[in-house]
Amino acid sequence: MPNYIFQIAEFGLGITKDKWEASTKALKAVFKGLWIGFCHRHCLKKFRQALVEYQEQTQCSNKERGRLYKEFKKVLESSTSQISLEVKLKSLNEAAFDHPLLKGRLAELIKNASHYTCHKKRAGITKTTSIVDNFLKTVKRKLTMAESFRDKECTQILFQAMANARNFVPFLSGAKNAHKSPFMLAQGETHNLPWIQVMNFHNAFLFTPNAF
Repeated sequence: MPNYIFQIAEFGLGITKDKWEASTKALKAVFKGLWIGFCHRHCLKKFRQALVEYQEQTQCSNKERGRLYKEFKKVLESSTSQISLEVKLKSLNEAAFDHPLLKGRLAELIKNASHYTCHKKRAGITKTTSIVDNFLKTVKRKLTMAESFRDKECTQILFQAMANARNFVPFLSGAKNAHKSPFMLAQGETHNLPWIQVMNFHNAFLFTPNAF
């Protein structure tokens, strides 16, 4: 994969992602000693889903479900270290959090406490997933659709092409970094040219041995 897509990891000293094991292993293989943070948004989404099931089983009110969510979110966002998160989670000792559905989410948080709090310790790590992790999931879906996992050469060509396009195509309106591409965010020189000309101008490492 071209260097630009990973500059956030190289210069930011860390990266935030979900718990997808394949991308975790890939990032650790490429960047030795890389700090990896887990996404708060994914964590909160799973807790909300657990709360929906909990409400169905216990028939608690919407107000109670909202209160439990706020308690969990407050602990997640206010913790500054692994120890801090573990201590605050143990303080959630009311009966609701001892229910198997919610208890399971607390156990997952304790298990990965260092990943959920490392954004407090390391520059470049945020609370939500990075463009790198989102890109890897997009590639996985495309490769599955193309049914090219069994063909190493075709897989490599598709992966290289997608990586180059991803680096240079600007994000759409409404995105956090609308009208900017990963290449531009990495402070690459665009010469005020359209993205495809910028890619060609820099040769983009397209279909070359240096793409990875």
